[in-house]
Amino acid sequence: MSLLDRLMNWLPGISVLMNLFIMVFLMAMGTKFVSREEYKRMKATIESQDGLIASLDFKVKFMEAAIKQLPDIDKLHSINLQMATFDGQLKNVMTRFENFVDLGERLQRQVDIMDDYLRRRT
Repeated sequence: MSLLDRLMNWLPGISVLMNLFIMVFLMAMGTKFVSREEYKRMKATIESQDGLIASLDFKVKFMEAAIKQLPDIDKLHSINLQMATFDGQLKNVMTRFENFVDLGERLQRQVDIMDDYLRRRT
């Protein structure tokens, strides 16, 4: 008996096992692939989010451009020093202005006295 004759005896059993294996394989692979309904639903979801993605992309590019225009740490430090200097100068001006307010009040009293004198005289 040759090898081919021996395989012919086992051929029905091998074919049943192969069919069983193929059936199990196809059932397992059926869960790995997306159905047509799921594909259509996922495609509609992705297409609906394209506008959102485009607007977010625009916002990201806008923010990147705005960040590039921000000053570096040295410029911020310089601005901070200038603001501190300006604050000191402003306080100096305010104290001088308070002195002018007092002077203005004294002048107003003098003007009121002169006005009363001139009104009584007439």
